[in-house]
Amino acid sequence: MLRQTIREGYREVVERRVFTVTGTKPDEEMIDQLIETGNSEQILHKAIQEHGRGQVMDTLAEIQERHDAVNEIDKKLLDLHQIFLDMAVLVEAHGELLDNIETQVRSLLFAS
Repeated sequence: MLRQTIREGYREVVERRVFTVTGTKPDEEMIDQLIETGNSEQILHKAIQEHGRGQVMDTLAEIQERHDAVNEIDKKLLDLHQIFLDMAVLVEAHGELLDNIETQVRSLLFAS
């Protein structure tokens, strides 16, 4: 869910950049192709020619920050996944003990 939100945000950034540089709204296929092939460098090159180096460097820094953020979130999601796997192993290992506790609690409730 979070990963999808980040990717959608990145798609919007790419779409805005293409629109800013070309003046036309890109279609979904073009956005997908730019993201998958990394051809956004061509767009940045065109932006350098049309808008000047400063604005492009700011854009490049923003893209790099978002890329780093996506990588960090991806790493954290993998860590969280590992935590859930570890918890599953612990629950499985202690399942019999938990079942025994549950049985004793139920017997106490019915005995009262």
